[in-house]
Amino acid sequence: MILTPQQLSIQLYTMRSLAENDPAAVLAKLSELGYRSVEMAGTYGRTAGEFRRLLDDAGLQATSSHVKLDDAIVDTINDALTLGHSFIVVPWAQFDTADEWRRFADELTAAAVLAQQAGISLGYHNHAHEFTQTIDGVRPYELITANTDPHLVHLEVDLYWAVHAGVDPRDILAANPGRVRQVHVKDRTIDGAMADPGEGVIDFTDLIPTAARSGVIEFIVERDDAHDPYGTAETGLAFLRRFC
Repeated sequence: MILTPQQLSIQLYTMRSLAENDPAAVLAKLSELGYRSVEMAGTYGRTAGEFRRLLDDAGLQATSSHVKLDDAIVDTINDALTLGHSFIVVPWAQFDTADEWRRFADELTAAAVLAQQAGISLGYHNHAHEFTQTIDGVRPYELITANTDPHLVHLEVDLYWAVHAGVDPRDILAANPGRVRQVHVKDRTIDGAMADPGEGVIDFTDLIPTAARSGVIEFIVERDDAHDPYGTAETGLAFLRRFC
């Protein structure tokens, strides 16, 4: 056994087309499918307290949220406490200069200090451009990792986007020992389109065990363009259960 059922989750962004209308029904269905944890990407017009009640009613724990890094970070952290999160994650950044990336890294660190004081870990989630862009010979991902405290800012590696950028996720794990705490398990077709976990060409056979051994504690099903959200949720969970 490599993973435990408690380590398996799903990013609710996958379910957004349904959750926008009826988040309670989506949470109930995910629970019925066998999920016990979710990662959030907004509360669909509900307060943190209201959404926490929906989670509790469905028997789900929201361990994490994708959040904005802005002046409302204290409120964001307080909402994360209400929702019962262990993690909050900044999902996107884009800058043209190394100095801008370094300033962003400083902002991540400052926010991570506040989050840590509340017992929450703040992380950063990659797309492809942090690896494909080069500024003064350095990739933005290295600017982020080199200019943030690894004990404060963790990494959430999106496996699809890393592979899409031509990067082996194992190299990210090796270069950042113990720092990658969460991964998005998202597959890729040979021509680069997104696919449900296990139905594309990414070889997870060694990748998932390597990630678990390196310290990853959450394996989160996601598909940005899910045409059948419940199908993706069911397929993804069944795939990850092979490692349990």
